[in-house]
Amino acid sequence: MTTLALPAAGTTRSGSARRIAALARAELTLLRRNPLALFNAFVVPVALGALLHLSEANDGGPFAEPGAAAATAGSRLVVLIVSFALLSIVYLNGLMALVARRQDGVLKRLRTGEVTDGEIFAGTAAGGVGLLWVQTALALASAALFLHLGMPVNPVLVLIGLAAGTFVVSLLAALTSIVTRTVEMAQVTVMPFLLVTLMFGGLKPANTFPGALRWVAEVLPMTHVLELITLGLTGEAPSGAHVSGAATFAQAIVPLLALGAWAAVGLLVTRRWFRWEPRQ
Repeated sequence: MTTLALPAAGTTRSGSARRIAALARAELTLLRRNPLALFNAFVVPVALGALLHLSEANDGGPFAEPGAAAATAGSRLVVLIVSFALLSIVYLNGLMALVARRQDGVLKRLRTGEVTDGEIFAGTAAGGVGLLWVQTALALASAALFLHLGMPVNPVLVLIGLAAGTFVVSLLAALTSIVTRTVEMAQVTVMPFLLVTLMFGGLKPANTFPGALRWVAEVLPMTHVLELITLGLTGEAPSGAHVSGAATFAQAIVPLLALGAWAAVGLLVTRRWFRWEPRQ
């Protein structure tokens, strides 16, 4: 049982950035040597996006609706790829990286140097987060080129949604590592969150679920991440209404508060129970 260490006195921002970049390069090097991680990071999202694009073009896609605008299909393509990348790259690969580094004693050795706990978390997650943002940029370009997605109604909300999503999901990876003894067990411990999120986590609006299922959808963090991105791209609010201008910020208050609550709880639990030493 440990707490997150505070940055050492005299630590500069440039020094911190260099240490995080060094850790991120190491993680990316290891990622390139992992065929399963590369498959999750590149092949599956691209193949899934291409399949959705082809099916939507034939008016038969899984998200197609009678008379749905091409721009709506474009925003859904972006949301789908962001959702999958957050779950497969930032969450699953981030969890596996933390557990592997902990069991190998790497996290414990890093803490004996000048690297702070926050830098360790940031450096470990940076590679996956960078891949997420690259895939998001490619998804936006593809949606604009093939599905006629126009300029975002509020680009700031798109960026905020991505930033909040990467932060909260990275925290969830750290939290899941607490109950994950080995890298092999990661495939098991991620299943509850992955399954519930895929079923209720924002790919369909929360208000389309009945009763208690609607409550589950409204609680999940991914729901609010995708609500912010959709709101920023098309101006479609969680209620289904279309807004623009300053009204988009007003509609973003509830999702932002929900993600803020998830971040606060995640930080508190991580500070209290995150394990730095190998589990026997």
